[in-house]
Amino acid sequence: MRYRPQTAARRAGRARAGSGAHCAGHPGWQKTTSQLLRPPGGCRAAGTEPPGSDRWGPAAACHLPRPANQSIAAYGKGTTDPPHPLQVGGSHQTIQVPLGSALFSHPPLASVTRYHSAALLAFLIWGFFPIPLKALAGYSSGQILLFRVLVSLGLLLIINLLLRRTAMRILVQQYRQATQAEQRRVLLLTVGGGLLLVGNWLLFIYTINQVSVQAGSFAYLICPIITALLGFVVLQERLHLRQWLAIGLSAGSCALLGIGDLHALGLSVVVALTYAFYLISQRLLRDYDKLLLLQIQLLLAAVVLLPIAHSLHADLNAGFHDRHLLQMAGVLSICFTIIPLFLNLYALNALPSGTVGILMYLNPLVSFVLAFLYFHEAATLTQAVAYVAILASVVLYNLPEKQVAGC
Repeated sequence: MRYRPQTAARRAGRARAGSGAHCAGHPGWQKTTSQLLRPPGGCRAAGTEPPGSDRWGPAAACHLPRPANQSIAAYGKGTTDPPHPLQVGGSHQTIQVPLGSALFSHPPLASVTRYHSAALLAFLIWGFFPIPLKALAGYSSGQILLFRVLVSLGLLLIINLLLRRTAMRILVQQYRQATQAEQRRVLLLTVGGGLLLVGNWLLFIYTINQVSVQAGSFAYLICPIITALLGFVVLQERLHLRQWLAIGLSAGSCALLGIGDLHALGLSVVVALTYAFYLISQRLLRDYDKLLLLQIQLLLAAVVLLPIAHSLHADLNAGFHDRHLLQMAGVLSICFTIIPLFLNLYALNALPSGTVGILMYLNPLVSFVLAFLYFHEAATLTQAVAYVAILASVVLYNLPEKQVAGC
């Protein structure tokens, strides 16, 4: 091999290559290696970012500097097909990093905070849901449900067809490339999730407008307990001792609230079960685009609801000539359906189901305040004590580990 002397330009180029990392597909974006190894703040291996993500788009190859005096070696077998290349600056040699490696296993603190903020905002919005629902108290629950589904579906179709065509192509490609077993799993969870969601909507609308705001709030007091337990049983998510104590405290508080009205309690339990199972089903689909899945689920819901609209006391023709119904359906669809539901599903990408379930308590607490201060529903001392105990369980569940000795 003929020796070529190092020129100043070549030395400068190598210095730049070793000083940081560059992601192909993102021109001009530079990050240090330490930043790169902390996803989602840096580059990620193919498949670790939810398909259709607007932040990244298609997975990009990452170029990392070679550590001094260190040879290039494969990180081991078991990588996905196709493998994710990490090309060393200047050498263009490829190593394969399995998706489960430490490089891509832990999100940064800023990302965790973002996921928590998304969940908090979603449940705060839902806490005010009784206000627009009560404005439609003169309509049947089936009529409200039908137009909430149709308007939400129309808005999602516009958003996805105009702004997210790339995400749609990625989702279709992802489904086609999956194994038959995976395709069946996705289909089952998507259809089942859609049925659970529309059932939850119908029962919740009925409970708020025909029973009481308190009964609807009670449903979402039970739901976090069920969600946390389902996360433990189905997803094998670990629960610490203090979290079990928090669940027990909230369960006892919910039992106090359920005393005296079995009909309202039964409705609340069914509402809670449908939504808890929906959350678990969507967490199992966390690698797929959430807005597109929601669009598919609402399309399936519309197909199911339209033939049985008469049985639900829903009139499609009359509804389209009712300006008040259409306006309120738009409010329900944009402010209380698409935005908070997407925030909630986004949070489930990173947060355990139990954590999201406990944060769900913000929803009924806000509704509880509305029930007594805005709608002037009657309250008892037992109910007040139960809500305070539930709030204490939320704090206990989410305390940092270092603040709870022995747990």
